[in-house]
This record gives sequence, structure tokens and C-alpha cells, in this order.
Amino acid sequence: MKMIKTFSRGELYEEIWEISAKQVSLKYDLNYSDLLKKCKEFEIPIPKGSYWYRKNTGQDLSELIVPLPQNDVNEVHIDRKSLKNSRIKVAKHKEDSTKDKNEGTVKLDTTSIRSSLSFLEDDKIERIIEAVSNLNQSPNKRLHKSVANLRDKITEWNKREKAASYPYFDSRHRYNDLKEPKFVKSISLNSLPRLYRFLDSLVTVIEKIGDNVTSNWDIQIEKDIVHFEVIESTDKVIHELTKEEAKELAEYNDSVKFNRYAFKPRIKKYDYIPNEKFRFKIIDGKYIKDTKEFTLEQSIPEIIVLIYQEYYKVKNLRLEREERARQYEEEQERKRKLQNRIEEEKKQTMSLLNMLEDFQTANDLRLMADKLEIVGKLSKEEIDWIRSKADWIDPIVSSTDELLGIRSHENSREQKEQYLSEKRYYW
Repeated sequence: MKMIKTFSRGELYEEIWEISAKQVSLKYDLNYSDLLKKCKEFEIPIPKGSYWYRKNTGQDLSELIVPLPQNDVNEVHIDRKSLKNSRIKVAKHKEDSTKDKNEGTVKLDTTSIRSSLSFLEDDKIERIIEAVSNLNQSPNKRLHKSVANLRDKITEWNKREKAASYPYFDSRHRYNDLKEPKFVKSISLNSLPRLYRFLDSLVTVIEKIGDNVTSNWDIQIEKDIVHFEVIESTDKVIHELTKEEAKELAEYNDSVKFNRYAFKPRIKKYDYIPNEKFRFKIIDGKYIKDTKEFTLEQSIPEIIVLIYQEYYKVKNLRLEREERARQYEEEQERKRKLQNRIEEEKKQTMSLLNMLEDFQTANDLRLMADKLEIVGKLSKEEIDWIRSKADWIDPIVSSTDELLGIRSHENSREQKEQYLSEKRYYW
């Protein structure tokens, strides 16, 4: 498995220009090709050979130093080499006769774990180290409650599946309407006991760290979910004909021989036989598997590191989604506020135009009253009435009419005309 070392971009630049990229890879046990790739990706200059020649001979380097360009990235994550020499070792202890002789203690490279999980808080890293260091993988240990529940569900599922495959009708078990338990299709029956022991160790460690495994068998770390699978590998072998298949094939050959029409039976060429080799896989494709040197159970520390590295990726993706959602919501809110301001501005402008129309109408009425007064065609009471209506219509004067009340100057012409034309009853 590959671990990850995290540098600040400036720190990595300074170290490379101090001791060379090759020496940095050796110092931190980094994958050299990945180091060079990340330097190119994040615009971290690498010294040329002439720089080291001049540095080693004490010459002036000012012309050869390439400053670190500006970049939005602050942290650089680089793959470490596979920890072939830092996998856990299980030691047997026989001095205590009360302990099960299969129980072992775990020794691990805590420095590598700290380096690979440097993105976590220190107390979290210490809890991880403590949990994997004190792991009890005794075969006599009682299974965790969640694992025991899974075992019971798988047992019942397989029982229902077997009953459903009977050639005769069984009213009690004919249909299997249970929800398919996780792992039931990826692990053979013979390997299920080993699966339960492995899951028991995994759940125990995760809970000691302070996180939990959900009822759907995903790992929940704070707000984020890490999905995983445990898969049993298979060996590809030539399929051996069953008696039924041999009979169907013989009947087909006889039909062909005597020129009778027949469908060729569909018989698979290969069988895939479970081989008891497990593989722990996370959704992004990374996995840890049984090897000649180490079983999956012995790789629990590496699996835990892989889980928390995946959590870090899942968390960052969630934060990016949330940030995009926040920015989108802010943009929508900005648009809504702008739209409201526009609508309010339109409303106020229309009110202003309606008031202007009233103002012009009132002035026209006063002008008409003056001319009618000069002509003398109307009485003084009628002239005063016209002028009073002008004062009622005028938004500046806005007098209260004894019968019509206060005029709504902001309303449209249609609304004002409707008010004057509609018939109302006041008793």
C-alpha cells in the first residue's frame, strides 16, 4: 500500500533546493516519480545539474536560483513507497497461561502512520495508533454485536435462498423477500467465519478511534461516509459438465446428426472458484489484499490509514460541494435581492408617474376653473367645487374630500377610474 506525505508548497521548494529532489525522496521515503510529477503539476522549480556543480564548488548561485511562482495550492500530497518493512508483526506470548496462545501484540511503524495521516489532528492520530497497537485478534473473542447481527442476517438469507431454489413448492420459503445483506455475494460460505473475524477487528478499531460503522456497513467519520467492500478472489478453471449439461449436449448433438432443428445449450466455459484470498477495497479503486507475506488481518494498520486517507478525500469533496452550493445560494440571493430592488424601483416609478398625472390633471382643472370664472358661465359655488376637486386630485395639496375621502395618488389611472365608477352602498 502507498502512504502519503504532506508538505507545504514552500517547505517542499526549500528542501529540494537545499538537498535535491532525489535526496528529499530518500529522506521521506517518497515515490520519486510522483515527487517529480507533483513538482511539475504545482509549479515547483527543480534545480539543474549546473546548480549543484556550482553549489558543491562554492561558486555564485544567484543566476541559477529560480524563485517559487505564485500558486493557489498551499499543500502538496506525495505518495510514499510501500511500507514493506513497516507492516505489523505479530508476536506470540506464552508466558501468561491465562491468555489464548493465538492472541498477539502488534508492532508498527508509528512514524509512517503519523506522516501518512498528517492532515488529521494530532490527538486523532494518537487514538488511531493506540487503537491498532492494542488490537486483540483472538479467535475466541466474542464477535461485536453488529458483526453478530450481520452473521445472523447472512445465515437467514442463505437459508431462504436455498429454500427458494427447491424444485418443489414450499409455501413457507418459496420467495426470499429479505433485503440482501452486504458481503453475501462477494464471500463464499466457507470463508464467512474469517470475514466475521476481520470485520470484528475493523469495527473494534474504528469505534476505539471514536468513529463508527453504520448499519449499512459503511464507515462514518464525523459528517462523512467511507464506502468499502471485502471481496474474495476466485480462480478461473475449466468448467466441468454436470450430468444435466452432458445430457443436453448429447441430445443437441443427436439432433444435429439427424438434421433436426435444435437449440445449442448454453454451457459456460469456465468456473470461478473462491480461493479464500481476501481483498479490502474502497470505492475509488484502491485496495489491500492478502499476500504471501501478510494476511488482511495483519494489514489492519494499513487498512485504517487507507480508510482515513479516503475520508480526507471524501471530506474535501463534500466541502467543495458545500462551498459551490453556498456560492450558488449567495448568487441566487443576490439575484433575488436585485430583482426585488428592480421591482420596487418599477413600482415607485409607476407611482411617481401616476402622481405626475394627477398633478397635471389638477393644474388643468384649476386653469379650466379660472377661464370659466372669467367667462362667467358657472356660479361661484360651481367654480369652487371644481377647485376643490383640483385640490383633492393634486398630490401636493391632497385634500380630503367630504364624500370621496383621500385620493390614492400612487394608483394607476384604471384603478382611480374604477374607484369613481363602481357602485358602492354605504348603508
